[in-house]
Amino acid sequence: MDQQQYWTGDEREYQYHSIEMFAKCFRACNLRQLVEDEKCNKHIIKQDMIAFQANDRQSISNWNIFKACFVREILLLKRNSPVQVFKAIQITFLAFILSTLFFRTEMRQDTIFDGNKYMGALFMAVAAINFNGMIELTMTVKRLPVFYKQRELLWLPGWAILCSIFLVSIPMSLMETGLWTCSTYFAIGYAPSPDRFFQQLLVLFVMHQMSMGLYRFLASLGRTQVMANMLGTEALIAIFILGGFIVSKAPKEHHVKIKSQKECDIRYIDQTVGGQELRKNGVTEKKLQLLRDVNGAFRPGVLTALMGITGAGKTTLLDVLAGRKTGGYIEGIINIGGYQKKQDTFSKISGYCEQTDIHSPYLTVYESLQFSAYLRLPSDVSPHKRDMFVEEVMGLVELRDLRCAIVGAPGVTGLSSEQRKRLTIAVELVASPSIIFMDEPTTGLDARAAAIVMRTAIPGVPSIKDGQNPAAWMLDITSHTMEYTIRVDYSEVYRKSSLHRENMALVDELSKRRVNQKDLHFPPGYWPNFKAQCMACLWKQHCSFWKNPELNVARFLNTFGISMTFGIVFWQIGSTVKEEQDVFNILGIAYASALFLGLVNCSTLQPILAMEKVVFYREKASDMYSSMAYVITQIGIEIPYMIIQVFIFSAIVYPMAGFQLTVTKFFWFVLYMILSFTDYTLYGMMAVALAPSIEIASGLSFLIFMIWNVFSGFIVSRKMMPPWWRWMYWADPAAWTVYGLMFSQLGDCTELIHVPGQPDQPVRLFLEEYLGLQGDYFILVTVLHIALSMLFGIVFYISIKYLKFHRR
Repeated sequence: MDQQQYWTGDEREYQYHSIEMFAKCFRACNLRQLVEDEKCNKHIIKQDMIAFQANDRQSISNWNIFKACFVREILLLKRNSPVQVFKAIQITFLAFILSTLFFRTEMRQDTIFDGNKYMGALFMAVAAINFNGMIELTMTVKRLPVFYKQRELLWLPGWAILCSIFLVSIPMSLMETGLWTCSTYFAIGYAPSPDRFFQQLLVLFVMHQMSMGLYRFLASLGRTQVMANMLGTEALIAIFILGGFIVSKAPKEHHVKIKSQKECDIRYIDQTVGGQELRKNGVTEKKLQLLRDVNGAFRPGVLTALMGITGAGKTTLLDVLAGRKTGGYIEGIINIGGYQKKQDTFSKISGYCEQTDIHSPYLTVYESLQFSAYLRLPSDVSPHKRDMFVEEVMGLVELRDLRCAIVGAPGVTGLSSEQRKRLTIAVELVASPSIIFMDEPTTGLDARAAAIVMRTAIPGVPSIKDGQNPAAWMLDITSHTMEYTIRVDYSEVYRKSSLHRENMALVDELSKRRVNQKDLHFPPGYWPNFKAQCMACLWKQHCSFWKNPELNVARFLNTFGISMTFGIVFWQIGSTVKEEQDVFNILGIAYASALFLGLVNCSTLQPILAMEKVVFYREKASDMYSSMAYVITQIGIEIPYMIIQVFIFSAIVYPMAGFQLTVTKFFWFVLYMILSFTDYTLYGMMAVALAPSIEIASGLSFLIFMIWNVFSGFIVSRKMMPPWWRWMYWADPAAWTVYGLMFSQLGDCTELIHVPGQPDQPVRLFLEEYLGLQGDYFILVTVLHIALSMLFGIVFYISIKYLKFHRR
């Protein structure tokens, strides 16, 4: 039992004490009487209640609360300056594209086509401003846990933080809308009068504030990144579809009249070892040297503790020894048994319990251990022995009662801090390492949890004598304060002492290669073969996705909701094609299908990929599997979900939109939706791999989606694009999807349609003359879709393998 490890008397006198015995002893001692006396003292209780009631609200004025929140928002704005700079660059870049796409010194107002250009430019301004506000989703979701804690502790009310956020956002919103208006207004050729310029600036400013407020509200409503992204993209789709541009305000024979609404811890450490040697070899810039002249030796079977104050370099030294350092300069030699360390070999015999407990949040405890054991134990270990070993480790760290518990996110769901720490140690122990590094394994744990953790690391180590605590004594006398007080530099004293010379002699002796001692050698590569790596990673991804109902429910509810919205808004628009507007309405549903469904899936998936990327860095550092296996399984696990979503969308939208119910046309519709879905999903993965944070990944995704939106052939047709931008149409996957959907549905239509100001003409001729959709490129766009998906997959692999934003 656990009691024995806390027994301080003679081991021979120890015996188990039951709970009843503890209760009997408590009733017999004087503490019980003191408690009873305290309970009977009603006067004290009454005074305590009065004091509590007097302090159950904020003890400072509302003005001071507001000032504190406002100052904090200013500080956060400065700390988040890279995000604000990225937003400004993004809006400026989009403005440059739009101004050069609609470049006019004077926009004409003579024909309907001129009106379409005006509408396209204004619609893109509204879309860009709305997209720019979506980054508030991620930033708000990350702040919610802190706000909820402060609200429960009665530190601040909601109005204080909301007013502060609103006031701080005003200058940033003015700057971004000002950049957009100044860059586009005169270049496009709007009305040259100053009052019209400021009217447009005011409208866009109000819309930007509306979009940011809307996304903050949706983030607080969703509370998680997945649900917030789902609600945000749903709102964005509703604004776009019901805005009166994608589908006309009142199309003929439309059973729904669309009403256009006026919508107002992973540390980064640059470290050097041996600064003198670096400068001798030509490195002239100054670097912060974290470790200097570190010499030591670790003896087999002996527990070694690194003790020092915060910032002394304990974690840095462990990172260097374990081969986990990703930044800075490292010089020196690390030997194992007299032979120089080889990281590929060393990773197979070592384990590293990091200070931060990083695990896949949607696996159970048992699945996490099974995954680690399968990939880190030698291939010749039978499944039965592997399962027995996992069970033994679970019993050692007392995780058997939690075998079916979901790991969860740190501090939010799932395991507690001490349970996660035990799981971290168990994940390393199932690899049966010869050397295990533990970085502050008992930080934040209570006495019992710390005892369980250390029991796994110190078997056979004799206990410290009673009344002694060398760690506390050493840290106390060697602190900066104590050294300053007594005017003693302990490092200098130790360097001149005989103990230092004896230790250096011992290090030299232990570093020598012993007679007949051979170097460690293992077959190159990973323990399991590539197929086994892929199967293990695919099993892990399947378990994670299956135990993440939030993601799956969001996917399918989103798909169903978008499908029903499209079906109702575009009801039977493809049944009759008699006028030019009918063709544009079909173009609208093709454009909406090509853009929004993939956007929703991408934004919903990216937060999950960002969490798993951090786990991948840890598992990759342990040489559990290759980057290729990770990429293949990430893409492979998405395929069935994508196919199901496309079939749900197609089965609802296709008949409700009134398209011809033929096998060929339905096949092409489904095929192009799958290709478009694949492009967006793989791009979302690539963006997460390329970006250092989820905020940058989301912003980068929305920037590219806006570019795809502009050149999709719906805002402005290919033939109306300036020559310098026409090439971009052929590099736009959304344009390929719109082309494929339009031509597959109307490419064989020879009915005459009425075009205002022109003689009636066949639908196919109108597609070729006005939209530039010709049948010669039908197979080409299909090949381009496949090639682009392969390109995104390759870039995803290269990025995840070589770009390491996990800096240590």
